[in-house]
Amino acid sequence: MIPYCTVLARMLAGGLLAFMLCILPSCAKRVSSQVNPTDAQHQTARVAVMPIRNQTGKPLTTPMSHAYLKSLLEKTLSSRPQDANDVPLAFRRKINHALHKKTYRVLPLEVVDARVGKRQTQDILQLPAAEIRDMLGADSLLTSTITEWDTRKLKMDNTVIVAASFALVDLDTKSVLWEAEWPYGPVSIQASQPWHDVRYYISRVIDEVFATLP
Repeated sequence: MIPYCTVLARMLAGGLLAFMLCILPSCAKRVSSQVNPTDAQHQTARVAVMPIRNQTGKPLTTPMSHAYLKSLLEKTLSSRPQDANDVPLAFRRKINHALHKKTYRVLPLEVVDARVGKRQTQDILQLPAAEIRDMLGADSLLTSTITEWDTRKLKMDNTVIVAASFALVDLDTKSVLWEAEWPYGPVSIQASQPWHDVRYYISRVIDEVFATLP
């Protein structure tokens, strides 16, 4: 017979292991995604990452952070410190980077913004396919919608609560080649870590979402 203390120790060890696994970033709430089977073999030549659509009804603010650490991060990570507080821009830059890593050819954001102007993505998609391609210089576009966004300063960590959806749309057929959703939930880091910059939280979301992109 196995001694009771040994059984108890094993149970505690198993419980501790399960807890540690569940707090790892890889155990975050899983992303739901779908690839259009008809267009699974579609070869995308150029992708235009469109401006972020904010459906929260409020500004996308950055999380609270220690002023000194924040100033160091701004000097280290950006030649333009104000960019660190621009949540939509941070999302788009990270998306561009994620697409580059998957060997997609992505238009520079400045080029996309200049060609889009003040047009809304939903209005652009109503235009004829040839007109959209000529305007953007791309054969597909990547849309992003933030539906929930909240920042909180807690006692032990900083937390961003976010829900977002993403879609890759073929401009020839207007069909969705791929779509994914980050379900409403928190992204947290310990307050003792020097990564209070909002780009850390955004990276956590985009890395997991775009891992589902073929």
